[in-house]
Amino acid sequence: MRVSGFASGMDIDQVVKDLMRAERQPINKLNQKKQTLEWQTEMYQEVNKQFFDFRNTIFDSIMKKSSMTARSATSTNESRVSATASASAGNATYSISEVKQLAKSASQSSFERATGPGFSASEAIGSQTFATGKEPQWSKGVIQSKTINADGSTSYSVEGSKLKQNSDDMIVKVSGKQYEVVTGTDPLEPGQVRASFNSDQIDLEFSSAVTSGKSISVQYAATNETKTIDAATATSSFSLGKGAIDPETLDISVNGGAALTIVTDPEQELKTGEAYVDTKTGRVTLGEAVTGTIEATFTQQYSTNTITTFDKDGKEQKNKFTFTSAQSMNNIMSTISSSGAGVSAFYDEHSGKVALTRSETGDFNKNGDEMLFSGGFLNNTLGLNNVEGESRQGEQNAVFTMNGLETERPKNTFEVNGMSITLKETFAETDGAVTLGSDTNTDGVMDTVKGFIEEYNKIIEDVNGKLNEKVNRDFKPLSDEQKEEMSEKEIELWEEKARSGLLRSDSSISNVMNNMRSLLYEQVNGTDSAYNTLYSIGITTSSSYTDNGKLEIDEAKLRQAIEDDSEGVYQLFAASGSTTETQGLARRMRETLDNGVTALAERAGGYKGKLLPHQFTLGRNMENIEDRIAQFEDRMVSVENRYYRQFTAMEQAMSRANSQSNYLMQFMNNGQ
Repeated sequence: MRVSGFASGMDIDQVVKDLMRAERQPINKLNQKKQTLEWQTEMYQEVNKQFFDFRNTIFDSIMKKSSMTARSATSTNESRVSATASASAGNATYSISEVKQLAKSASQSSFERATGPGFSASEAIGSQTFATGKEPQWSKGVIQSKTINADGSTSYSVEGSKLKQNSDDMIVKVSGKQYEVVTGTDPLEPGQVRASFNSDQIDLEFSSAVTSGKSISVQYAATNETKTIDAATATSSFSLGKGAIDPETLDISVNGGAALTIVTDPEQELKTGEAYVDTKTGRVTLGEAVTGTIEATFTQQYSTNTITTFDKDGKEQKNKFTFTSAQSMNNIMSTISSSGAGVSAFYDEHSGKVALTRSETGDFNKNGDEMLFSGGFLNNTLGLNNVEGESRQGEQNAVFTMNGLETERPKNTFEVNGMSITLKETFAETDGAVTLGSDTNTDGVMDTVKGFIEEYNKIIEDVNGKLNEKVNRDFKPLSDEQKEEMSEKEIELWEEKARSGLLRSDSSISNVMNNMRSLLYEQVNGTDSAYNTLYSIGITTSSSYTDNGKLEIDEAKLRQAIEDDSEGVYQLFAASGSTTETQGLARRMRETLDNGVTALAERAGGYKGKLLPHQFTLGRNMENIEDRIAQFEDRMVSVENRYYRQFTAMEQAMSRANSQSNYLMQFMNNGQ
């Protein structure tokens, strides 16, 4: 029990608080030491971030050949022929004297109007009007799909019921790539899969093993599907689970009774014994609520179609599509465009026609059309039946004469010895030749080297600034009590001085800086180039000692070196020799920085997987201080309790003394 100073008149709480302030001085010093370690850790990590970022900059800039041996291309007439040059382009010159024709894509559009009045491209085509004679002729069945996870074999099976024994309706894809489905016993070619049908199973055989883990998607057709609903409570609607329903084949019965009359008009009022079906979604609404067993047998309206294109070797590339009456025209066009067929498609509402264009230019099928269409919807409904005329625009290669040789390409942009050339318009020999050239992109290489030097100089300035900071020994980290008596600005200024010099003359950082500086004076051997030192390309150390080893560039000398031997300049920085002496300076510096990052991470964490306090030196030191503080705090509780016990005993003793004194005074007074 703690008592106040009722006997002594002292403020016991304040006295104990003052005593404890003195007792807590060791804890305050530990907290100051911990704060100093936290600041040091932050500052080490800031320096290490600069080392780490500069290390990556070296790799992404001056050690990248495309940056250091960059070339630029020139054209005497950019409006006719343009060019760009990669690092592999030599000092070549090309003359294009004539462009007879540019490469074009094949295209095919409907040869006559396909859709009827009021056709909406965003509504289901099963509810739309088509031009006379263009009405879709739908197949009847149910489209099913299964997914198989490949196990590395060539053979797989798909189980199903009521299978249509028809491979024409099958689509098989492996990780999105469509395979051609074939039957028979002929040897399989790459990109083919053989389908064999049993009563309730489809066996698939690929020409080669399908990599384990890949996804095999299989789409096939069944003759129909029966859905059974056990209605324990009164039910008036349900879903067939599929859309594009053919109302003519839909059969619905309740508890084995007579088939319900099917209604497709959503405005018609339903009666008992009738059922409305939304053919697009497959949602069924009954004329009355029923209980028991509902059986619905149905088929879908679908059409299987194929678009065949040709690759650069003239080989057929077949892409099969299944369209249903529930899809909109916009959706069908999008499906074609986003497939792997290499064809873009769109529907034009004004003309009522569709147009399909090959994504690639050029003539790949020398003996026929670039796009072939099969299937009732594409051929008959949309009128894409490969007829000659205005609806078909033929493909062609670019034909031109370069350096006296007439040649052709499937694209208007092509590459010759590292130079990318783009033909923009046709012209004749009499119009004058276009000359293309390739030279070293001196300005680009200069910018890369200058950027490297600027980054290096910034490291020198920033890090040396920390190594040479003044130490303010009179400014220690503030305690919480001290901060309460100061403004935020005063705290900020104080801590700025307290943090100053915490990395002064740090050996770990100094070693990295010294190693970086020293290696820049070294020579690179084995490059077979006169430019094997920084000095030889115009890069030297500043003569001012206050710059602490910053680099300076003689731009005229550097430019000359790049123009004379850009490969030699690149090797000076990036040569990948087997010994230190034969490695480029930037490669050596990158290794030095990597070692520095590792050393600082061991001390202050933040990199190389050193993220938790126990994984680096300063973190372990801070944990040790925290343990000591925790122990000291426990001891302070005991000390405080001891002071209170002592003062309580004092108060009790003084209280007894006061009582005795009062008694004696009273006794003496009574005796008189």
